[in-house]
Amino acid sequence: MFDKESNKQLGFGYLNFIEEPEAKRCMTEMNNQTINGKQIVLNKKKEQDFDSKANIIVRNLPKDMDQKSLMELFQ
Repeated sequence: MFDKESNKQLGFGYLNFIEEPEAKRCMTEMNNQTINGKQIVLNKKKEQDFDSKANIIVRNLPKDMDQKSLMELFQ
């Protein structure tokens, strides 16, 4: 995610899963893992626009992490 005004990376992103079991597996296997020297933190997303059982917020991402790298990491 990027700041709309400065276009700077905010250090977090969203993972959207089709099914709840995949989101649960991700939470179990990837929470508190280290990526490029930074420990990531996963949380359930609680906004109504998304299925809170199948969507996760990833916090503390390295500044150089792009969407493609994040997707590959969590596949």
